Amino acid sequence: MREELLGFLKMHDVKYKERTRLADISPIRIGGLTEAVIYPDTPGKLISLIELLENNKFHYKILGRMSNVLPADKENDLIIVRTDLMRDIRFDGQLVVAECGVSIPSLANFLLSNGLSGMEGMSGIPGSVGGATVGNAGAFGREMADILVDIDLYDPISKECFSLRAHQLEFAYRYSKLKDSKLVLLSSSIKLTPASFVSIKNEMDRVKQLRLNTQPTDFPSLGSVFKRTPTLPSAKLIDECGLKGYTVGGTQVSTKHAGFILNVGGATANDFIELSDYVSNVVYDRYKIRLEREVEILQ
Repeated sequence: MREELLGFLKMHDVKYKERTRLADISPIRIGGLTEAVIYPDTPGKLISLIELLENNKFHYKILGRMSNVLPADKENDLIIVRTDLMRDIRFDGQLVVAECGVSIPSLANFLLSNGLSGMEGMSGIPGSVGGATVGNAGAFGREMADILVDIDLYDPISKECFSLRAHQLEFAYRYSKLKDSKLVLLSSSIKLTPASFVSIKNEMDRVKQLRLNTQPTDFPSLGSVFKRTPTLPSAKLIDECGLKGYTVGGTQVSTKHAGFILNVGGATANDFIELSDYVSNVVYDRYKIRLEREVEILQ
């Protein structure tokens, strides 16, 4: 790691790991060596780090919990900036403000403890608030666009912080305009509805049981691989093509939920890409519907 970056990390007490194998920190346990993984724990440290990386033209990527990201197999010089340690949640009037690194389950439990309803359906999403906001994550009929009020951002070009209202993000299915920009999400403000602890807990338990009944948990994965189609669910199309259990290398289409691709042992990114491409082609040949990956391939 270059001296200017190493000196900054030590001076500002920022945690980091050099020469990290991404398979060790990826939910699907895939990925080659990368230059470093850095863990700022406050918005101020994140902003200062980004300024240094930009000024010195480092190759970097800001990520949350990597629950929807497929790392490449090859060794590279990429600096991964992980937001895991940015975990502050607070009330701001009637709003709940969560930093970008807060996990969705942690936020859901905070809301439960404070009697706030509206996020129960998303309570089992394994990602972070930042990733969920940028990608408009959702589950069981709810998505981030339904509860988001505004966000705080940093612009590495103008070096300014500012806020945007939810309607300015141009939300669509698994999309916000942040996906197409270099803007850095610092925190998200959400508004929910007061409800009893019991009613919120019952709904969270119901959703948890549905997930356990319908989704695989026995092997590493990145969750649902494909975006939904305008007609039938992607998983149903894949299932009807007889692809449950189909294997390429160390990856396999789940026999429990056809929308999941699992690492059943020694999987590579190339295995994942080859299998997902094959699934998409088979579905297209039969239904003339092209499945689109919602998993981001990290280059």
